[in-house]
Amino acid sequence: MRSGGLRSAARAAARRQDWLTAARNYEALLVTRRARAGDRIQLGHALKEMGDRDAALRAYAEAAQRHPLHVDAQRQYGLYLRRLGRDAEALDALARTLALEPGAGEVRAEIAAMGVTDAATLDRHFLRGILAGSDAKEEDWAGLINRILSARALGAARRRARTRDWAAAEAHYRTVLRHQPGRANARVQLGHALLEQDRPEDALACYRRAQVSSPREPDLYLHVGHALKRLDRRDSALDAYLTAWRLMPGSPAAFEEIRGLLPNVEKADLLAGGGMATDAGATGEARLPDATGRSLIAPPPGMSHRQKAVFKLLSGSVSYKE
Repeated sequence: MRSGGLRSAARAAARRQDWLTAARNYEALLVTRRARAGDRIQLGHALKEMGDRDAALRAYAEAAQRHPLHVDAQRQYGLYLRRLGRDAEALDALARTLALEPGAGEVRAEIAAMGVTDAATLDRHFLRGILAGSDAKEEDWAGLINRILSARALGAARRRARTRDWAAAEAHYRTVLRHQPGRANARVQLGHALLEQDRPEDALACYRRAQVSSPREPDLYLHVGHALKRLDRRDSALDAYLTAWRLMPGSPAAFEEIRGLLPNVEKADLLAGGGMATDAGATGEARLPDATGRSLIAPPPGMSHRQKAVFKLLSGSVSYKE
């Protein structure tokens, strides 16, 4: 009851443009157990209207990090970063939004308006944006009937996949996801079925959606690399394979793919970090250059201590230079 009252009071204050009262009610709401992604976004809006740029940025960043599968949380964070002139970070967040909702035309238009119109540059922002995200647990509120129907469809999909009837497997995996959108493993398998039908762009969208849930799962970067290679985006595929290697150094599967694209590279080079193009500042930390050649100064705001440590570990350039 308390959370509902706070939300109603915050909304009423926002309607009369009493942004201070709205912000205070949203802040009180966020310490309850009933806080939603939308409440953090609305707090960001209220703080933005008050002119408190730093606090608004923190609110939007918290929404994006705490709710990595919430499309509007990622979008609003990206739009506010752009408003602040932080275009490289904005593009990363907007790319993460596209990974969640590939058909979001307004997000694609926003990215194009920022000068990113080629697939290779957007691929790099997908990579950076997804790596910067939080691990997510898919919320799945499917009832008993949906779970039963999903399990039946999953069994049928697997049987069809074993006989290489990929069109039928695709249909069954889509049924699984209709009943249980949170089945990330089914989304990956749908990607495989699409790739087998020579639909790498559709497969890539499935793999990237799965990556948002588990942004540091090395196998997903291998799958992304396979789809990109089929699309003849070899540099982007190499970035994905190198990321898989960085997440699991010594991975035979990742090394085989890297060696296929860079025949002269040796495992020792990769294990030693040799040849990795980095931009080390005074602290000696390697940074990942953005599309303009600049470097990220720090991890995105809103990360936990563990996430910052992982981000710094992976923040060197993932492009190999011979």
